[in-house]
Amino acid sequence: MNVLMISIGDNILSNPVGDALQRQQKYAKALGYIDMIVFSPKIHNLKTKHYDNLSIYPTKSLNMATFVYDVFKIAKEIIKEKRIDVITTQDPFGTALAGYLTKRKYNIPLHIQNHSSFLDNRLWIDEKPLLFALFNKLSYFTLKNADRLRVVNTKEKQKYIDILGIYSNKIDVAPVPINIKFWQEAPSQEAIDHFMKQYN
Repeated sequence: MNVLMISIGDNILSNPVGDALQRQQKYAKALGYIDMIVFSPKIHNLKTKHYDNLSIYPTKSLNMATFVYDVFKIAKEIIKEKRIDVITTQDPFGTALAGYLTKRKYNIPLHIQNHSSFLDNRLWIDEKPLLFALFNKLSYFTLKNADRLRVVNTKEKQKYIDILGIYSNKIDVAPVPINIKFWQEAPSQEAIDHFMKQYN
């Protein structure tokens, strides 16, 4: 299976946090191949990286406003080279909009993931009322136009059902994987000192 993944954040290219890169490589090996497009500001000047079953493409966007167009442009080149079986997106906002446009153009099933509880979440919307209210409205559109959905808890799944009228059998509940071993190991004093210095 060939998966096109659309994500936010280029730290997987510049400075992978924790085991993020290793997890993506494991997913790619299990699935077949993942082509991952990640939002990256042009000033970061990051390069595409290729691994055994995983390729990561930075968008090199002028700003977030050009992100959707930049994703579409990169996706077009990937789809020229291979058959994509499914598009998966990291959130129901900008990545999902880019995924939806690609789905419409190339008739590829769209899978939208939601790594938090966003839909009609007043606590989240009130952080940046204008922007996040717009994102919330956008999610109504993208989520209804997905072929499959992933949420991290049953409460968010129920919101999709109650608010958007989405059928239960289209929604998968899969919590974000946590490296429990990391939290069980006591950090060295040197690591603690470095952390305290870095974050004041």
